[in-house]
Amino acid sequence: MPRSSRAAVGGLVYHVLNRGNGRLPIFRKPDDFLAFLELMIDAKERAEIEIFGFCLMSNHDSTERSPKSGILWCGHGGTGTWLPISPG
Repeated sequence: MPRSSRAAVGGLVYHVLNRGNGRLPIFRKPDDFLAFLELMIDAKERAEIEIFGFCLMSNHDSTERSPKSGILWCGHGGTGTWLPISPG
């Protein structure tokens, strides 16, 4: 059963992690990394999210993001995991 979406408060910084099932690769070739970055840039502009840093590895991605409006976009269309790491 899928987990319900969590609320994201605007102005806070969140650590967002997306990982492949069983730690399997989610990026298999260099073009996959580039496609993900293009999606992140597009979503950042549409959802008004500030991105402070990110790390892309073959089996996961990790970013630090701050949504302005409370909408926290997650990289692969899933719910991801987010944890507030500082006050706004």
